[in-house]
Amino acid sequence: MKRLDLAPGFAAALCLLRLLAEPRVFYAFLAAAAAHEAGHVMAIYLVGGRVTGIRLGMCDAKIETRGLGYRQEIFCALAGPGMSVLVCLALRKAYATCAAISLLLGLFNAMPVYPLDGGRALRAGLCLVLPLGRAEAVSNIAGLAVCAAGLAGAVFCARAYGLGFAPVALWLVVFARVLRHGHEEGLVSRAPVRYNK
Repeated sequence: MKRLDLAPGFAAALCLLRLLAEPRVFYAFLAAAAAHEAGHVMAIYLVGGRVTGIRLGMCDAKIETRGLGYRQEIFCALAGPGMSVLVCLALRKAYATCAAISLLLGLFNAMPVYPLDGGRALRAGLCLVLPLGRAEAVSNIAGLAVCAAGLAGAVFCARAYGLGFAPVALWLVVFARVLRHGHEEGLVSRAPVRYNK
């Protein structure tokens, strides 16, 4: 690996999380996130790829790679959520907090919403049968549809069951992230593969 970059927002996010969360939840989240990213890295090396850089941002981690085809990319993208599920199963009795956070992290990242892991796997799978531009357009539409359904469901649950604004805020953040990535790359992205969390 050539470099590890820490965005300025990374330290701010850690400090904010530490202030808002109990110590056991904070450390459980760090362990769950580290295991998730380790799943990606191990899978990349397992299929013969190479990690050229890792960037830790305010709300995500980006792993830059080389040497992956679309099939390998699908495997590597799903390895993070897979590792999260394995951690959940392994720690469900010994460290229930970390197990629960790992499961939530894995399920969240498995959604077919680009740039999450499930969205990356979907896009790579579509690229096996469609031209790149069309595959990206279809995956963008799928991601927007999932976000719209999630946001509508969160609004309904907030009003019907009094869940508050937190679920709506989460879906708004995901929706904004999808729109930001779509704006940054347009219909066609030729950048190195990056796995976002």
